[in-house]
Amino acid sequence: MNPDTIRLFMFDYDGTLRDSMNPDVPGTKPSAFAQAVIDHHPTLNVRRDEVKQLYFATSRMNRIRQLHLVEERFGLTPIAAEKENEWSERFDSYINEREMPLFPEAATTIAALKLNGYLVGICSSVPQEKLVEVVSYFPTLKDNLDFILRNQKWSKAPGREANFLKGLPYVAWACGRYNLQPEQIAFVGDAEEDMRVGYDAGTFTIGRVDSRIPGRREVLAQHQPDLLVNSLDEILSLFLGK
Repeated sequence: MNPDTIRLFMFDYDGTLRDSMNPDVPGTKPSAFAQAVIDHHPTLNVRRDEVKQLYFATSRMNRIRQLHLVEERFGLTPIAAEKENEWSERFDSYINEREMPLFPEAATTIAALKLNGYLVGICSSVPQEKLVEVVSYFPTLKDNLDFILRNQKWSKAPGREANFLKGLPYVAWACGRYNLQPEQIAFVGDAEEDMRVGYDAGTFTIGRVDSRIPGRREVLAQHQPDLLVNSLDEILSLFLGK
């Protein structure tokens, strides 16, 4: 697909613009997982970093399976089935949206694209009100966005109101709102689902590779993205020649 036709960038938020997997920051997913595991298995406190690394290595699995794999790895008694929901809620309680940083190049990449005439927005799986709130923590990012989309109804969606999910519903809305074709939109994400729905919707699909997750590049490549980058500012090299 020709990058010269692109007029609009859609960015996923969590894991693409925001570094929710930073193991060195309290409140991120690896840190929250490790703390929740240690609460139940205090002997692992001295092996906190190993627990975080296991979280990365098993990131494609659901959290309960991840917990059980940690227990197997260290020879611990598995959590009782009736306690799993309580443990999962504890995990969630340690996630702190205000602690999670943006990737260092996120705001500057968005600003550079905006400065050079591109439309730029966020489309995420975070509930709409929550998404607007957490993006507002970063004014240098928010001030350069043309739109923020999540799962809500839009009367301006082409044809009918849409219960927005990643992929085609977002793309259809953007095409209708800005008079574009799918091939004029770049969809940027970090997950397999992002690559799949971007490809299926006919967009120029860009995968941000988190090299901390084993095999991430190969997994994303299976879904035929147009471009894989290790850092968001690599996008500027292709589109702005910087």
